[in-house]
Amino acid sequence: MQGESDATGAWAPETGTIVLDNLGCRYRDDLPQVLKGVCATLKSGSNVGVVGRTGSGKSSLVLALARLNCVDEGRVLIDGVDVASLPLAALRRALVLVPQEPHLFRGTLRFNLDPWQEHSDEALQTTLTMLGLDTDLDTSISENGDNLSAGQRQLLCVCRALLVSRRIICVDEATASVDQETDAVIQNVLRTAPQFKRATLIVIAHRLKTIIDSDQILVLDRGRLIEDGAPAGLIAQNGAFAEMVRASRSRSATNLVAAANS
Repeated sequence: MQGESDATGAWAPETGTIVLDNLGCRYRDDLPQVLKGVCATLKSGSNVGVVGRTGSGKSSLVLALARLNCVDEGRVLIDGVDVASLPLAALRRALVLVPQEPHLFRGTLRFNLDPWQEHSDEALQTTLTMLGLDTDLDTSISENGDNLSAGQRQLLCVCRALLVSRRIICVDEATASVDQETDAVIQNVLRTAPQFKRATLIVIAHRLKTIIDSDQILVLDRGRLIEDGAPAGLIAQNGAFAEMVRASRSRSATNLVAAANS
């Protein structure tokens, strides 16, 4: 089996190259497919944006990587390994997901960031500082992070992703519910943090500006991949992605086209 072992001896991808080979999946055997015949290659270390209307299959694609839905057609390959052949715990440990709704637990900030005590306090504090959080590690967190703002909860989820530093990181509309200032902080970290720059980064977009400078854009519609390419190329094709850009406010659309071509 291709791949490498992490510090625990579990399988981990060497490069994070992902191949979606005629991928189809559904959430239950008696439900319709939410992805249909999706074929794409996501290169190692690339920044991939995933866009489409609500219900197009964006989140389903990310969930298929971790076998959180039922793949009933085709395969997902990571570094040439069919994820269906991997022990579930090993597969999920090899990936990082920053969800739209953060998951936090009752306990200290330290416990929420590092429940398995794998990192030093210095490493935890350094990561918090990267995200503009100057917080005592012994600070108490309520169940579901109810004593924190939406932005603070999401920033802590990004902290976790930085700490575990995996080869594949999936960000599922992580800035959909945060203010513009927090959004800007998260976008800056996604673009500049070494942990993210060396990973294959998959970002499901809430705002086009968050993925317009991606290496690759996947456009989904009703479970099918209808466009796949670099942002500037897709805009030049004048198809679905170009229409999304045009649907932005006029000034925003102009900025998006400029960013795609920069």
